[in-house]
Amino acid sequence: MNTKLRLDLKKVVLLAITLFVAMLSAAQSATVEVKQPLRILYIGGDADVLGGPGPQRAADFKQFLENHFISVATTKGADFKPEMSTDIDVIVKDARIPIVLPPNFRKPMVLVGSNGLYGIDRTGTKIDLLCECLRDKLHTIRLDHPIFHGPLAVTPTLTQEADPVTGRTVGMWKVQEKMQDPGLVAAVEQFLDADDSEIIAGGINMKGDHGVALVREANLFLWGPIANPRLMTEEARRAFVNTIVYMKQFDGAKQTVWRGLHGRRELEMMLATKDLRRMLGAERAYDDFLPSLIDKYSDSIEKYRAYYAPNLGYVRQPHGEIWFEIDEDAKSLGIANNDSRLLEKCVGLLSNPSEAPKALRLLQRYTGLSLTDATAWQDWLKQNRSKLYFSDSYDYRFFTGPAGPAPTPVSVRTAIDAMSVTEPTDVAPVSVGATAATYFHSKEGTFSKKGALVTLVVRVKVADGWHVYAQVPQDVSYKPIKIDAQLPDGFRWNEDWQTPLANNGDVPGLMEYRGDVVFTRQFYSTAAIAKAKINGNVQFQVCDVQQCMPAAKASFEVPVTINENN
Repeated sequence: MNTKLRLDLKKVVLLAITLFVAMLSAAQSATVEVKQPLRILYIGGDADVLGGPGPQRAADFKQFLENHFISVATTKGADFKPEMSTDIDVIVKDARIPIVLPPNFRKPMVLVGSNGLYGIDRTGTKIDLLCECLRDKLHTIRLDHPIFHGPLAVTPTLTQEADPVTGRTVGMWKVQEKMQDPGLVAAVEQFLDADDSEIIAGGINMKGDHGVALVREANLFLWGPIANPRLMTEEARRAFVNTIVYMKQFDGAKQTVWRGLHGRRELEMMLATKDLRRMLGAERAYDDFLPSLIDKYSDSIEKYRAYYAPNLGYVRQPHGEIWFEIDEDAKSLGIANNDSRLLEKCVGLLSNPSEAPKALRLLQRYTGLSLTDATAWQDWLKQNRSKLYFSDSYDYRFFTGPAGPAPTPVSVRTAIDAMSVTEPTDVAPVSVGATAATYFHSKEGTFSKKGALVTLVVRVKVADGWHVYAQVPQDVSYKPIKIDAQLPDGFRWNEDWQTPLANNGDVPGLMEYRGDVVFTRQFYSTAAIAKAKINGNVQFQVCDVQQCMPAAKASFEVPVTINENN
């Protein structure tokens, strides 16, 4: 073989080797995931967390995030300052302690379970602490949602299983390899038809279909599972990365639909119900009432009612709890805990040695501040007096907002009491009234905030000895009660009708309403609307033990006004 041929052969071999190495390198690099071009701030590492020791958990999250994003900064919740987020694309909040956010803070945030939600003080947020009871599997998943379609490939593996709470067989997606602490679900009803929110998945939890595990509200995303990345399944880890990337587009997104009144309203409604225990069921009643009262009052609903009803102005829910207690400190001063005069009174009492400890407890409890000096409290109150508003939605405390008159809350119970409904008689056994209630409510009865949840209240009074029908079997000709309400353009329903408990009739499957019953349904506005009216009617057939009157209809009209500038 001549020299030239040998040289040409060497070139061919070298070229082949070069091409092979290049192809092998390309194949290997194809399996390496490109880091996402986002700057992430992880807030966590504090000792008070679920899902494992704080520092180790933070280290796991940091390593995980650094594997997927080009820039990752970390800080403890106690050290967080809003200016840290200036050059950040998305925040991952895993700190269980409160963080202070300025008004109109709209940086995208992924909230990891209850760790993430605690301390988010945006009043009226629909993401609530319904139940820290989420297990390791999600279901009712929107597989068409973007978090399952990139940038990382992920196809949730679903197994058909029975939900132990609802009994329904659904496709279950395992998101945790090991169950340590329960995750968080929020109340799904608040997000139905809300145009600032989207529901992605439910999960196994004690509240059944009422709990939602993955949900977005404007710039906030609740990732309900609490597991750190080491304990997530690979599919869940990839979906979590996709969630962070997805949230980047919601920088500056504004909440437009508010939760409105929270637990206090629900307690009022429970107390107004004639058969409280049957409406709630024993488990729900035990959830909502102060645990120390359960043994004391046993099954005496009237004792519960007598305990709470006169003290609604002093009701609160301790941080992270779902049961109601009466604040004896506030009660001793005779000022409701949502009345800013309570703060005025307490600041004045700081100079009284015998009253100062109680005054300081109340000030710190209802502001979330840790000031101890009387002068500091005086200065704070002087500076913020005109900007104070109270929220039941998070911790039952005061927050500061833009200067201006605070909205006047009108609760469902107050609306019912103020409603003028003619007393029924044997000649006209049914009378009907309708009104509305919302947190954002002016003294003139107009609703002054776009997007605020409004409760339409329909009250039906039935004369003694008479009844209307809640439900009838198919082979029975009685007409059940039906409420038909038409929302004007620019309004949307937020839920179905919430109906009271019915009584059993004489025929199996026949259910009746007697006495004074209340129906509610929440709605909200999507625009500023002047002088709109909700027109509706209640269709019913009323009977006594001897006769039934012909089916009848009673109409109602409820005026509402939405002013975007208030």
